[in-house]
Amino acid sequence: MYIGYKKYASNLVRLKTIPGVYFLFVLFMGFVLAGCHNEAVKETPPVQPAFSTTQTIQPSVSLSNSVQALEDNAEEENVNGLDNNDEDIELYAEKYGISTEEARERIKIREYLPDGFDEMLLQKEPESFGGLWIQNNPEYKIILAFTSHGTELAAQYVPADLAPYVEIRTVKYTEAELMNDHDTFIAFIQNQKIPFNSAIDIRSNCIETEIQTDYRARFEKLVQDNNFTIPETIHISYVDDIGGLD
Repeated sequence: MYIGYKKYASNLVRLKTIPGVYFLFVLFMGFVLAGCHNEAVKETPPVQPAFSTTQTIQPSVSLSNSVQALEDNAEEENVNGLDNNDEDIELYAEKYGISTEEARERIKIREYLPDGFDEMLLQKEPESFGGLWIQNNPEYKIILAFTSHGTELAAQYVPADLAPYVEIRTVKYTEAELMNDHDTFIAFIQNQKIPFNSAIDIRSNCIETEIQTDYRARFEKLVQDNNFTIPETIHISYVDDIGGLD
């Protein structure tokens, strides 16, 4: 760059003896430099927040462990509801075997998450949003699930302070699909005197449903008689005792 600058400076000295040529040369160089500047601006890519991503997660949960999975999720939700006070920080640190300083930092990160953020994404991106949850182990992360265009959509909505802690996952079903299928199934089975439990498992991207084994034949007959198609989002397992009618 320094050699090129010296060359142009030398040419300018010689051209000073011919005012008209000098003027045309300067005008020409002005257009050249302006054009280079415009090209540089056009080629500069926009800066996007850096999100970690994972491969597509297929709905796959061991039916024998479905109860435990839902219980674990409920426990996680309780933990994620802790406040930024000394008592809750100590409880969190003890549960996950980390220092109180790290526990305080993790709970502080949640304050970057706007209230109702998942409901907002569900409303604005129903054809893509698959859910949101907080992962506490093995590494603390805010998980955002989408069926498509996850990184692009996250860049639109995730606050800058939260971006370093966000992981994007690709799932098969949207949260809206899960909610719709769950409502359809509940409307079908309720008031049929068949003991069952059913809940949406956002993390596993499916609907976990348990039916009491003694009522399996009645349930299957109900499905057949009504020509009801069980949505593929629903995972059914049969257990010995539900503990009451739903």
